[in-house]
Amino acid sequence: MNNKLIIYCFAFFVLAIISCTPKAYSKYGKKSNKFIGIYEGRHSVIQDQDTITFTEIKYVNKMSSALSSRAMFDNYGLWNQVVSDENKNKKFLIWNKIDILKDGQYFNIATTGMENKEIQFASFIITDTLNRDVLASKSKLKDDLIITMRALMDSVNMKNKAFTKAYSPFFN
Repeated sequence: MNNKLIIYCFAFFVLAIISCTPKAYSKYGKKSNKFIGIYEGRHSVIQDQDTITFTEIKYVNKMSSALSSRAMFDNYGLWNQVVSDENKNKKFLIWNKIDILKDGQYFNIATTGMENKEIQFASFIITDTLNRDVLASKSKLKDDLIITMRALMDSVNMKNKAFTKAYSPFFN
């Protein structure tokens, strides 16, 4: 009787510990202090009186709303253009014809972010050179692109003064 009680108590203790331990991995890699979560959203753009909707991947993080922009700058240099959304609420930094997967395919990558009391995230939108959404749910490239952008953000140089100097005039 005493042995059964000890076994039950031990099993209960182990189950309690396991159930309270947070899961350290998500679909796109190990969670770190930088990243709290990865979310998918939609962003609409009006172009020639047509509304075009793109998939926007948002990395909720503790570091910076400019993390995706800084990662692109560190790896690909200065962006090609700055574009505001239709409400002028968001500014996107856009890099054109980037071989981010290093396989000969070129993409246009737009980065932005948001920071307020409730949330802080860095985000990106990726299209092919014909401006087709390659992060759409049926895209074969989606997972590879998200993992690659995540790796770029993981290796970002937060002390890069050149990025701050180039970025500040547009966002301050």
